[in-house]
Amino acid sequence: MNEAGINIICETDSGIGITAPGYSILKELLLYKEAGFSNYEVLKTATINPSKAHKELSQIGTIENGKLANFILNSKNPLEDLRVLKNP
Repeated sequence: MNEAGINIICETDSGIGITAPGYSILKELLLYKEAGFSNYEVLKTATINPSKAHKELSQIGTIENGKLANFILNSKNPLEDLRVLKNP
């Protein structure tokens, strides 16, 4: 699906079922990596991809003038190692 250009969205922190907020999203991101996504593609599933699919999220997902500030800072680059997202 990813190779076909389908917009894949990471969404495990909804607070329903057995998801554990904060933990579940990292676990899902690492599963995308295990499935063969690049770190960049993995990060897109939790940032820009949801903003493309949901009108309510159109003001987040990328860092641009006029958009809402919605980002985290890490001591290391998640494009090199996704596990840094565990402790932003």
